[in-house]
Amino acid sequence: MHHPQDQRRFLRGSGQHFPHSDQESLGLFSGDGKRRVVKPERIIIVRHGESLGNRDESTYVHVPDWKIPLTKKGFGEGQKAGEKIKEYIGDKPLFIYTSPYLRTKQTLAGMVEAFDTNYIVGVREEPRLTEQQFGNFQNLATIVNSKAERARFGRFYYRFPQGESGLDVYNRATSFIATMFRDFANESIARDDLNVIIVTHGLTLRLLVMRWFQYSIADFEETLNPENGSFVVMERKEKEDTDSRFFKDVSAERRDLRHWYELTPESRAHINFKEQQQFGSLWKLLSELPDEPGVLPEEFMNKTSEDPNKNN
Repeated sequence: MHHPQDQRRFLRGSGQHFPHSDQESLGLFSGDGKRRVVKPERIIIVRHGESLGNRDESTYVHVPDWKIPLTKKGFGEGQKAGEKIKEYIGDKPLFIYTSPYLRTKQTLAGMVEAFDTNYIVGVREEPRLTEQQFGNFQNLATIVNSKAERARFGRFYYRFPQGESGLDVYNRATSFIATMFRDFANESIARDDLNVIIVTHGLTLRLLVMRWFQYSIADFEETLNPENGSFVVMERKEKEDTDSRFFKDVSAERRDLRHWYELTPESRAHINFKEQQQFGSLWKLLSELPDEPGVLPEEFMNKTSEDPNKNN
């Protein structure tokens, strides 16, 4: 693993600054002199490598969630993720966001071994990328019972005792995305060939994708966590009739993010998100309703539940 001093250096970032003249040559200003918000070439979201908690849930009983480290296998998964991403994007400027949890930062430490750090224009710890909060020190029996209950209740709305619901994490994701766009207007990182890497957790990854592409709650409930150390890729859409490198409207609230990026087919299959068809339409919304009003879903009529460990 990296020496702790090396890890701290990575988390500070290099803070490279591109002169105003270079920005003009890159087209970062419109004809009226107003700054345009650069759309990164791609956004890559990484799930951390295997942690001790993934291997043994009893770890959560005596170790705070945010202090749980990677296993040796998990650090190797971080290294492999970095190698795959480097092969995928080549030598491009990188801006990296990471959850402040130990396991995500250790994953990042393994990943950056594959990169020339001169290309890393910034790194930021981002608390909004943390894991769903399951409570404080946890009782193993409570963990098992809560996950069984969540499987019946639904992952998006279920709130863990003294913890968060999926909806809470979704709201964090919404706030984080707005911050990303403000960052993309920062002259110190503004490049049309910028690649963004986000190192986070399984459920947070899925909720970021859900929020970005406006998937429904029903769609989210069908998704799966990616494997430890794996990632999904959002590619910038290239349009011949417009300069697709820039956002015309910098207001995150008024922008339909689906028009600017697309999840690669491999990434979509990896987390079991459906291909986008009729999303945001009345037809899509109504298609998710039960056939008959006043009838309970079958799983509640039969008082059965699915495997509590599914999608865990």
